[in-house]
Amino acid sequence: MDFLNKSLAQVSELFRSMTPGARITVVLLAGVVVISFGYLFTNQMSGPSSDLMHGVPVTSDQLQAMEAAFGKTKLKSYGQFWQRAARNARRQQPLHQRQGP
Repeated sequence: MDFLNKSLAQVSELFRSMTPGARITVVLLAGVVVISFGYLFTNQMSGPSSDLMHGVPVTSDQLQAMEAAFGKTKLKSYGQFWQRAARNARRQQPLHQRQGP
């Protein structure tokens, strides 16, 4: 506990020795760091995206037909299919354009 008190006293002394402009800058930068960590840990991580339909929009009717086809093949997870398709699409790209594994 003594270490914590000494460290806090040093930080307090350092903060008091700063000019008002430097104090404002330190507080703002500390706020940016805290907010950045918040975004870092709260945003969902997603895998690399891949354009599987080559820019062709999919209507709701087509989407329902796709889901019905998935149901007929008894796929348990659509994710496995899309991951495999994305991997194949990445393999077809030139090396300098590839992203991810």
